[in-house]
Amino acid sequence: MKLIYYISVFLLLFSCQKEDKNLRITNPEDYNKYLITAYNSTFENAKLEKEYWSKRLRKDSSGIGEIRPLANAYTLMFETSGDTTYLQNAEKLYRKAVVISAHNKDAYQLILAKNLLSQHRYQEAKIILVDSVKGSSIKRASQLILFDIAMKLEAYAEADQLLGKLENTNDYNYLIRLAERNKHLKNNTAAIRNMEAAMKISESRKNKKLQISSYLQLAELYFSSGKIKEAYALLLKTLTLQPDNVQAKMQLARIVYSYENNAKEANRIMDAVLVNYSSSDFLSFP
Repeated sequence: MKLIYYISVFLLLFSCQKEDKNLRITNPEDYNKYLITAYNSTFENAKLEKEYWSKRLRKDSSGIGEIRPLANAYTLMFETSGDTTYLQNAEKLYRKAVVISAHNKDAYQLILAKNLLSQHRYQEAKIILVDSVKGSSIKRASQLILFDIAMKLEAYAEADQLLGKLENTNDYNYLIRLAERNKHLKNNTAAIRNMEAAMKISESRKNKKLQISSYLQLAELYFSSGKIKEAYALLLKTLTLQPDNVQAKMQLARIVYSYENNAKEANRIMDAVLVNYSSSDFLSFP
């Protein structure tokens, strides 16, 4: 999941901005229930998973069966809190799994590369995957992440080459990356078309994780193309699926601030987010 989003510089400008009621699209009655900060359910559930698998792992420190769910719990705790310590804890576990796994080494190398990608350690992630992709049983999955890395490293020729090998317009993972490439090429029309196709796949599968990801990415594209109502509707759909989703609330605050010119309301939304989430990502606008 992406956690570097939108909010930073405008926080310094809140006191200077006034609401423009003529531009209002959002309605606090739609989302107030999602701003309740007393309980961060996704984080709390991940924490319970972490505690459960930690106890299981202590009985056998080399238990490969416990490492992955424990690392996954740490990853989710990072995504919902912004605390990179959890991401680093997951990295240690994935590295251990790579060493001790007898049958799924490729899979653990792939997950480790994703972890390093989240830490912006792109070259390290690439080295791991380039080494493991030869003869890998999950070659396509590895190539998808290599595309992500190539985009981060601005190696666009390499990214295009990988995308050509991966072409499959019925594949959600291909479509979201094709959308990313088109977005970078400033072809928002094509990017939206790609993401709308990906969204339909996620909905047909009733896959909550993919639905949330596609809604957020498509909402960003809609916003960039001036389709504010459509973006807002997708953010509400995201919050229906995951009421404590940080990214959806950040995007909502951006709409309220930069489109509706309502600094006070945007500040209220961000205050609710920052009760449970803190990250240096707020310090720089992407």
